[in-house]
Amino acid sequence: MSLGLPTPQLNLIEAVFAKLRHFGSTLKPVDEKNGWFFQIVFELIDSALSNYQHLKTGYKNKDDHMLAWACRNLELAIFMKYVLISEADARRFAEDRLIDGCEIIVSLKSLELHIDPKSDTTLLDDALGRMRS
Repeated sequence: MSLGLPTPQLNLIEAVFAKLRHFGSTLKPVDEKNGWFFQIVFELIDSALSNYQHLKTGYKNKDDHMLAWACRNLELAIFMKYVLISEADARRFAEDRLIDGCEIIVSLKSLELHIDPKSDTTLLDDALGRMRS
């Protein structure tokens, strides 16, 4: 894949993502109490790697939508830095993700009931209950 960048820069970018991939594969939770932190870091690394692949594919296929989505999601690096600054920041990030998840479920339930007021939303209600607890 040629991005119009000199080969040394492409090699450097690939090397950085290879190191990130290796680092992510070596992570293990230290203990059960801190497993939540491992999960956040692992998911952010996985998302960054996935979005980098989407970015390369979008560029190769001249797919503007995939490129835009992948670029937007590469903001994960900012989230990663925030999470790694302190435990308090990591906890705030985790709590915000739960709030976002709850809002998505509420929106899906509203949409479902808008489309069909007699819809069975039991699964969405159960998921929302689990998210809130």
